[in-house]
Amino acid sequence: MFRTTLALAAAATVCGLAHAEEPRMVTAKLTYEPAKLTTEQGATEVLVSLQRQARRACRTLSMVSVGFSYDQQCADTMVADAVTAIGHENLAESYAELAAVETAESDF
Repeated sequence: MFRTTLALAAAATVCGLAHAEEPRMVTAKLTYEPAKLTTEQGATEVLVSLQRQARRACRTLSMVSVGFSYDQQCADTMVADAVTAIGHENLAESYAELAAVETAESDF
């Protein structure tokens, strides 16, 4: 299968012990399989993969939590930009459904 690569950038803020450091620009190349976008299930798989790749790109070693942590806003921005750049209806629908679920869950 063919994979397509998107070059994206997002700002990330790395939090220190008592203060936030200056935001830094995070760039990543996210890949996906365009053939998967032809079905709803495939589009959901692409979205999950994009989220995983964005989290990986936006992670940093944290001395506070002793391990890796990631900037949620950075990852969210990168995924939103990827969905927009890809511009496929099935992917956009999967993304909108996910956003609706996350919004409903945050209301509780």
